[in-house]
Amino acid sequence: MEVFVILSQIKKHPLILGTALLTGAGLISRILGFFYRIFLSRTIGANGLGLYQLIFPVFSLCLALSASGMQTAISRYVAVAKRPHIYLWCGMLLSVFLSAVLACFIYWLAPWIATDILKESRTADLLQLVSFALIPAAIHACFNGYYYGKKNSIPPAICQIVEQLARVFGTLLIYQILQEQGRSLEPIHAVWGLVIGELAGLLVNVTSYLILRPSDESKKHSWSLGTLLSKATTPLRILSIMAIPLTLNHVLMTLSHSLEHLLLPQQMMLFGFTADEALGHFGILTGMALSVIFFPSAITNSLSVLLLPRISETKSRGDMCAVLDTIKGALCCGVALGSLCTFVFLFSADWFGTYIFDNTLAGFYIRTLSILCPFMYTSSLLSSIVNGLGYASLTLACNLSGCVIRILAIWFLVPLYGMYAYIISMIIAAVVVAGELMVVVKSKCR
Repeated sequence: MEVFVILSQIKKHPLILGTALLTGAGLISRILGFFYRIFLSRTIGANGLGLYQLIFPVFSLCLALSASGMQTAISRYVAVAKRPHIYLWCGMLLSVFLSAVLACFIYWLAPWIATDILKESRTADLLQLVSFALIPAAIHACFNGYYYGKKNSIPPAICQIVEQLARVFGTLLIYQILQEQGRSLEPIHAVWGLVIGELAGLLVNVTSYLILRPSDESKKHSWSLGTLLSKATTPLRILSIMAIPLTLNHVLMTLSHSLEHLLLPQQMMLFGFTADEALGHFGILTGMALSVIFFPSAITNSLSVLLLPRISETKSRGDMCAVLDTIKGALCCGVALGSLCTFVFLFSADWFGTYIFDNTLAGFYIRTLSILCPFMYTSSLLSSIVNGLGYASLTLACNLSGCVIRILAIWFLVPLYGMYAYIISMIIAAVVVAGELMVVVKSKCR
């Protein structure tokens, strides 16, 4: 009986229910991804896995340019608009156009990108194939933004799981066919799995939209092209105004992380490490320690995507008391989760280093970086709150300040003090960004 009482109370709080659904989907997806990486490492080998990983900065950058900012903008305006579907279609129009341009760019210039930028000519075929995943990824990102704005997290949660399952089982099917032919799995087959996963995610979102849309919505869509374009002028302008700083935010974050990963091993060599030692420390920090620190962020990431449309909708009604209550509840969740994770990682760092990664240095990095958790998780929620309040450009400025701190530390301090300088800069940047975002929220909610 108590279970049913709890469930009935949860249904009255869609933010809690949606966060639980997205968190569960995120954890399932990460677990599937973990075993998928083990499978790839044993079939295509470390070298093949490295080639496969090389294409992701390019893919992530193109997705950030074409869809990431638009997804958030769609989510915000769908939450408050009387005719939300027009924002979905207008946002999708822009995203599909941009992703198509970028896909053509990647496909035709793949040899140049592979040779001159990635410094690995063998990635050219992989880049050409992954370009076909851009348009499906952009479309279902827009659908996800629509569902977040409608406060319906079920389709995105299902999409996330189905996409990962399709990627894994698509690659396994290719592997079985190749085994029967006496051939081995190669990196390009893993990219085929990625494309299959994106297509499956698109199929789930389109099917969900056709099933869940209001019965009278088909009438609203029965316009001529000229009528649709005339009605879309204002939504296109509104979406663009919000999507541009958000897109810049995602692009700058992607570029800054890529720059950090490029510079850090080189600057550590100036500190006195050999090339192998520098890459070893870099791999332990990013591939082991940070993967543990970031794992619980599945909860705050899920809460963030649902927090933005809720803040936007409540603010549009002029109910600032409800806005403040939502903000306080979210921040309490972020601080509590971050503090708990800091406590857990402080005392379990050696266990992770010894028994999970078989590397004591990984345990040291986990213990040192555990202090990041409260600031990092809270910053994620604060960024979503600021975007929901309508100040996406301020989110960009705050996050960019953190990137500048880390890059300056890598350039000037790592050659003098080694990896410790970078770790300290990460902590300082996290505190600064969280503090700046908190000041923004307080000033805009007065």
